[in-house]
Amino acid sequence: MHCFVSKDFFQKRNQHYAIQILLFLAGSSSAIAFNLLQETSGMQTSRTKGKVFRNIGSLREDTGIPVLGAIPYTSQSNSINYADVSELYVNLRLAYRDAQIRSVLISSSELGDGKTTVAMRLALSAAAMGQRVLLVDANLRKPELHHLLGLPNERGLTDVVLSNLNPQEGLLQISNQIFSERLAVQYADSDRDTLFVMPAGTLVSNPAGLLSSQKMHRLNEYFQTIFDLVVYDSPSFSEVSDAFLLSQFTDGVLLVVSLNQSDRSKLLRSIGNLNSATIPILGIIANRVKKQIDITELGLGAKSSFDIATDSGKNQGSNAPVAEESKTLPR
Repeated sequence: MHCFVSKDFFQKRNQHYAIQILLFLAGSSSAIAFNLLQETSGMQTSRTKGKVFRNIGSLREDTGIPVLGAIPYTSQSNSINYADVSELYVNLRLAYRDAQIRSVLISSSELGDGKTTVAMRLALSAAAMGQRVLLVDANLRKPELHHLLGLPNERGLTDVVLSNLNPQEGLLQISNQIFSERLAVQYADSDRDTLFVMPAGTLVSNPAGLLSSQKMHRLNEYFQTIFDLVVYDSPSFSEVSDAFLLSQFTDGVLLVVSLNQSDRSKLLRSIGNLNSATIPILGIIANRVKKQIDITELGLGAKSSFDIATDSGKNQGSNAPVAEESKTLPR
């Protein structure tokens, strides 16, 4: 028995199969595209949001450390307003108005965060308020200050520590105006020039040993008797141990963090190491801030490790040696 099937039947069946195949391919493509989108999104999240700080709010929230300043992003050809620099020392003074902060180490969790220029800006900020300021290049392996400021490096920190050279002979005075020009800062004139620089000096074979020596400790104490503020520019914490060793002699550390650049895990690791050694972290300076909204949200609400260490001392009972009018610097 023969069964005759019309030509229309085959045409309709082929159309049906074609539609099913197209729907299958479309569904598969959508699934593949969706999975790829998820994987790409996850990779981007771990590579960006998970690794860097996007804004000042997340920086303050994740670290629990006050952000004392925000330096706006600018190209090398553009200068920044003095107001963006002047707040650095003002905020430091306001945050620790009951304490005497005489020496500060500027560092970061990794290379390239802009800590040297931030150290220069903090020094200029304090000098503009009439403070006698010494900026010391303690980056003995890769000194940069003398290059940036156009100063000689014939004598400096290493020569003072390792020889009987009078500390005064290692100092160089520079006018506030010239200093600001080197920083590309639109600076308001000051009546007094109170900025001094001590270059790194002669290269040495053991920078860590020099910076951790008792002679370096005594030199820092001497500096604090003749200057209102001593600012140390140092290597990053991820490079070598130099910054960690020198920070033990100072009143605290200011960490420089570049938004959208500084590695989150490295910063948190550096903070943990400093806290374990009970070295005060005075605050964070956010660098290369691109949005005005980030600058305006700057606040001093979080407690620094300086405050926490001081508060814990106050809560130890009546036997704890706490000064009545000023905070005792934790060591």
